[in-house]
Amino acid sequence: FHVSYKLRRTHDFPTREETLEYIETVLDRSIDWLEGRKPNEMEKGVYWLAAQHEHMHTETLTMVRQTLGYSRPKFEERAVSPDPTFVRRDVEIPGGKYSLGALKNDAFVLDNERWAHEVEIQPFRIANTPVTNAEYLAFVEDGGYQTRRFWRKHGFEWRRREGATHPLFWRKSDDGWMQKNFGDEIPLEPNHPVVHVNWYEARAYCRWAGRRLPTEAEWELAASGPEKRTFPWGEDMAKPEHANLDWNHLGVVDV
Repeated sequence: FHVSYKLRRTHDFPTREETLEYIETVLDRSIDWLEGRKPNEMEKGVYWLAAQHEHMHTETLTMVRQTLGYSRPKFEERAVSPDPTFVRRDVEIPGGKYSLGALKNDAFVLDNERWAHEVEIQPFRIANTPVTNAEYLAFVEDGGYQTRRFWRKHGFEWRRREGATHPLFWRKSDDGWMQKNFGDEIPLEPNHPVVHVNWYEARAYCRWAGRRLPTEAEWELAASGPEKRTFPWGEDMAKPEHANLDWNHLGVVDV
């Protein structure tokens, strides 16, 4: 908390062994504390913050491994393949007043979610699944990256500056389209959600497809419902069949 970002690279960091020992010590003490007494609301918030903060950095480290082409991490969950027979459809979302943001009785709240405020949302339709690789590939092969009318000014300038002609980590080979997953290059999975596209690319795809990106309020309403469920499926904690956990969609498995 007290080290300037500019000085962090020169900080006297502990060794890897010391870091792992510290993490294990803190974890053991935390578990002993939680098992020995019932935490109050303030303590619950601290523990949730610590856990979510660690998850955030774990996700960042996983993205770094993907970016640098390191070998894939090994987690406990098995990868879940999408159902190839599933048909995407639009869901009608009625408009009305919606409470955007976190409620004050929520167990854990990040500061950028504080606090809920009422917004007015017009009726809209939204797809019940993310855009797939196959759908996005149709945009790529239709010349979507080269067609100026699909891009706003800054987006097209980014595309031209970066020389982008398809999503990051995609490559067209003699055998078809491939995708780099950590240190491996595998055939592009048509039914997986498209990933590693930025806002410019997502908006250009939407203009090509005759659609648009949802607003923050629309996205939250569609995901939580007017009753503000914790998760789109309800209150049960997430499992692999509910969501993409531990980067499973990129083949991270327990081996």
